[in-house]
Amino acid sequence: MLKDAYEARQHAGPAVAMWMKINIFLVAPALAIAAYIIVPRELEHIEHMKQHPKEFIAFPYMRKRKNPFPWGDDNLFYCEFANP
Repeated sequence: MLKDAYEARQHAGPAVAMWMKINIFLVAPALAIAAYIIVPRELEHIEHMKQHPKEFIAFPYMRKRKNPFPWGDDNLFYCEFANP
């Protein structure tokens, strides 16, 4: 049993090293470039949402609650400027 496990690890070693290099040298820079492009646009969008909030329309099927939330009136994903 131990010999088989040792051989399996020896066999998988180069594949693990290859995927580690792919993650470090390909995926990490791609994520950094994507963040560099997307984050400023998202920050502009958030500022725009703060300056021009959406008009709240109280539909009868919205915000129906039998019991209050233990953490307060809002849900966990509440965002003041996006959800009036």
